[in-house]
Amino acid sequence: MNDGRMFQGIGSPRPGSSAVCITAASFLLTGLTFGQTNTPSRGDSAPLEEIVVSATKRAESVQDVPVAVTALSGEMLKDLGLPDAMAVASQTPNLYAESPYGRMAPRFNLRGVGTNDYTSTTVSAVGVYFDDVFINSNIGQGVPIFDLDRVEVLRGPQGTLWGKNTIGGAINFVSRRPASEFDGYGRITLGNYESRELEAAMGGPITGDTLLGRVAFVTARRDGQFYNATLGRSEGGYEDTAARAQLLWRPTDNLEALLILSTRDLDQSLNMRHVGILPGGVDINGFSSRANSDVVSMDRENEIGVHSRNVTLNVNWEGPSGITWTSISSFNDVESVSIQDDEASPIGIEDSFIGTSVDQL
Repeated sequence: MNDGRMFQGIGSPRPGSSAVCITAASFLLTGLTFGQTNTPSRGDSAPLEEIVVSATKRAESVQDVPVAVTALSGEMLKDLGLPDAMAVASQTPNLYAESPYGRMAPRFNLRGVGTNDYTSTTVSAVGVYFDDVFINSNIGQGVPIFDLDRVEVLRGPQGTLWGKNTIGGAINFVSRRPASEFDGYGRITLGNYESRELEAAMGGPITGDTLLGRVAFVTARRDGQFYNATLGRSEGGYEDTAARAQLLWRPTDNLEALLILSTRDLDQSLNMRHVGILPGGVDINGFSSRANSDVVSMDRENEIGVHSRNVTLNVNWEGPSGITWTSISSFNDVESVSIQDDEASPIGIEDSFIGTSVDQL
């Protein structure tokens, strides 16, 4: 048994959760209304939201892009309450995502093209990008979704504009950039198993229109749905915290530089299981157990963690001929640690340790 999650198709609910969300716009709680729907009267038409994407490396309306692309705006992501990168598949046709490790190491399949290998050294056929930076290892791809401008899912192959490893397609997560006017928001989500999530962001000018800044963070935690009779505590929960800081420098009208610093720290317990149930309800070591129950007897917590630090510098300069020159530089450091109780019994017979460190420049 494990706490791995799967998402497929369109409009799939978040598994195992029933959440109530309270949103504070610009850090002001303006009130709550339940069961109210605003329906336009006959003759009125709701405006169609225009989403500007950069799927072809230039800003275009999603309706005008000659590419098979699904775009989710930042407001749509907030309204849907998608928790992490894997959850994008629940709103994207032909995209499937799953992971045996909960909120980390997703495996993406687009139009049936992907990989079944979950090891950290495997490169997926679906390229994953954050602010135009390719993320090589899957342990750095399953980050929480917060304060994004949009998500673009391009069906492949996309090697011409997005580089190799995009046979299945490409997924581009774009952060909300600093703006010339101050704005901010706060969001609290509560759910079952004592789950709670806090998300907030604010940004605006620092020195007029020349230097702009924005900071955002999200922290989410949930208690486990299993009870460990040996250790006397719940298992299967997680604590996930991510943050992002941006500085946008515009010294002239044709030059801008965007510096992005981001971090993530995830600690979760997974793979709560019973081993070798025999007739009479005992396991291979003679300990009483119930198959498929929410009670386990393990001498240690099965824990896995991800810790990442990322620095990105994007520079755009529009030359006199009207051609924009772009430089994208990034350094990513991702570490993962996994400790498992292999025999899943109260006796410490065999434990395993796996450590992974990925540096990408």
